[in-house]
Amino acid sequence: MSKLELIRRIDALEKSGDKAVEAWIGAPESGLAGWECLPQNGSESETVWRLPGESDDDLRSRSRSCMAKLRRPGDGGACVFFGVNATG
Repeated sequence: MSKLELIRRIDALEKSGDKAVEAWIGAPESGLAGWECLPQNGSESETVWRLPGESDDDLRSRSRSCMAKLRRPGDGGACVFFGVNATG
């Protein structure tokens, strides 16, 4: 996916209204070292690293919890999660 296509998709998600929409970028999940959580509200991003033996579902759940902590009341638009490898 090109950078322009990614920007177009994020713009469309942000125009979705008050409801936050998730965008998970980086596949396949299995083997990812973690997810960078980018709330699209001016807050700093945070990376949730995979714990030893952690399943993809548990990592995704912890990443959603992290995103919930980063978002503010009334935030709409996209919650973007970027898959990261061991070096970030």
